[in-house]
Amino acid sequence: MGNRISFVNEQDKEIRKFKHFQPKDIREWSKEFKSLFPLKYITVSDLYTLFKTHFPLNLTNDLTIITHLKPDDVTEINKSINRFCSRLFKALNIADNGKITLTELLISTSKFIRGSTFEKTTWIFRFYDINQEGEISRETFSETIDDMFLLIYGQFCKDKSNELVNQLYNSLNKDHNSSLTLEDFIQLYENHFDLLKN
Repeated sequence: MGNRISFVNEQDKEIRKFKHFQPKDIREWSKEFKSLFPLKYITVSDLYTLFKTHFPLNLTNDLTIITHLKPDDVTEINKSINRFCSRLFKALNIADNGKITLTELLISTSKFIRGSTFEKTTWIFRFYDINQEGEISRETFSETIDDMFLLIYGQFCKDKSNELVNQLYNSLNKDHNSSLTLEDFIQLYENHFDLLKN
């Protein structure tokens, strides 16, 4: 019986960390998380599997049976999914230990729901800045937006993503070959959120 009380106290202590969420929601998410990931963490391989099962959004899960896709397209889609998952995994894996816990997911989610502009943009910047250099090259920025468009629309949208990147750079009065900093991201978020949400 002592173990049960200890477990409940630990769970309640964990729940109290996340005031942005209802305790019953956290309990449900925890139960679902543990059923999907019995080891109580997500590996990069688990994340790849999730994304390859659910993305691109408007394509069937088995990319090889889609007749309009060429083998090179399937290869490119898989590369995009892998790149995107690697970025997402690094951004979510706060402890940098190769395992994403429910706590790490809740921290990131709470930043997006109730976080300050600084917290939100810092997390987004961290997502793009996979090498943790403090700046994001135009190439990395463009490639990531290409990957997101592919995941969302199920097709390559180079023109659309290039147009968006150009608009964002122009809005910052940045040289199109320069890198973006965290300050640039904060400025984009505060002054050009309409471009980012598109």
